Amino acid sequence: MPDINIKQIIHEELNILVDLFYFMEKLKNGILNNEDVKSLNYHLSKISEKALELSKLEKQRIRIFEETSKMYNLKNTLNAFIDFFSKTDREVSDELKKMSEILLDISSTNETLKELLKTKLEYNDILIKLYKEPNNIPVYNKNGGYKNLIPNSGANWQG
Repeated sequence: MPDINIKQIIHEELNILVDLFYFMEKLKNGILNNEDVKSLNYHLSKISEKALELSKLEKQRIRIFEETSKMYNLKNTLNAFIDFFSKTDREVSDELKKMSEILLDISSTNETLKELLKTKLEYNDILIKLYKEPNNIPVYNKNGGYKNLIPNSGANWQG
């Protein structure tokens, strides 16, 4: 096994994944609750920061796993390493299982965020079209009296 402490790297990677999932959930809830842009940008910056940290650690882990897979003639897959460490080091195996679960959660949350943002953009496009495009909807005054058709009447009270 390589000299670098794989337990420490996996533990740090797991902690970063938990933080990443937390901020992704905060972003999702912020979008659903129409939080202000400053708050959403904060969550995005934290996600970006955690993703960069994760990328650095992931490179180290991947390099160690490649060396280990060659050394012990293993497939270079997460499940193969979970099986391998279940025989040699139960703690590492358990953390790899947790990592696998969190990666699935992050993937699911990421897909939800994509769909949520797509829906939000489509909603905003519809609102823009309502107020930008001319329409020929009859407009009524406060007393319910009919007025002539007014182009670009989207901002007026419509009956």
